[in-house]
Amino acid sequence: MNIEDRKLELIENVIHQVRTRMAGEQVDVVARFVANYYQQVDPDDLAQRSVEDLYGAVLSHWHFIQQRGDGLLKLRVYNPNVPEQGWQSPHTIIEILNDDMPFLVDSIVPEVNCQGLTLHLIIHPVMRVVRDETGQLLDVAADRHDSVGKLESLIHLEVDRRSEAAALEALQAGLARVLADVRAAVKDWPAMQARLGEVLAEINRNPPPQDAAQTAEDRDFLQWIANNHFTLLGYRQYDLGKEGDVDVLRITPDSGLGILRGGADTVSSSFATLPPEVRAQARERKLLILAKSNA
Repeated sequence: MNIEDRKLELIENVIHQVRTRMAGEQVDVVARFVANYYQQVDPDDLAQRSVEDLYGAVLSHWHFIQQRGDGLLKLRVYNPNVPEQGWQSPHTIIEILNDDMPFLVDSIVPEVNCQGLTLHLIIHPVMRVVRDETGQLLDVAADRHDSVGKLESLIHLEVDRRSEAAALEALQAGLARVLADVRAAVKDWPAMQARLGEVLAEINRNPPPQDAAQTAEDRDFLQWIANNHFTLLGYRQYDLGKEGDVDVLRITPDSGLGILRGGADTVSSSFATLPPEVRAQARERKLLILAKSNA
């Protein structure tokens, strides 16, 4: 039996467990859920796990997604054991339920790595889910391209096992922060694109007092960004002023978008920590100043 056939056999065996152990109207729904859940997983990853643990993992995520407020993130980090969850793993488990959106996995993986953890498995099905007005799950479509319901992103990750409560809490907090940033950036993407368009229009109407060739190059670069060649994460407007003899960047109230939306600061704290010779560049008559972040 080749590895692909082994994968199909494992999935069918998990579905058989569903039909054997469960009863009621939702058996067919759960069977569809299992098929969707494991459909895109690498066969080698499935082959390393028992039917019992595959059943336990998918049923754990199934129960986790039963209730959800509209647009709300659900996230949990835990170490499964047979007495409590009915399955076990040598790894710490992360389960996520979210609206389907770009950058989710690309943002989660660096956070896992930043916490010194190795990622051992990732399962990321996107399913079309039907819920009632209270957020209770009613059905899962067999095909994500069906017209019913709403696309939801489910992510299952297995990372190095952490037993200390503080480490589990830190991992959950870090992932929650990253996922909130992703949501903010995705939600405000159109508004940030609009702001960039306004800047380009202003450059054309009122070119800055710098070399015309440099202005043309700067404008072309901004247009390249506007043409979806760059991931916009945040936008904020500042006014350059002074406090005593020191330059400060004052935040324009309510101007923040994406990951720079909100916050109680009135001045840029990062600008204040720059060396004086770097802060002085803000006074130069340049259209663009490019800097590398710590991301």
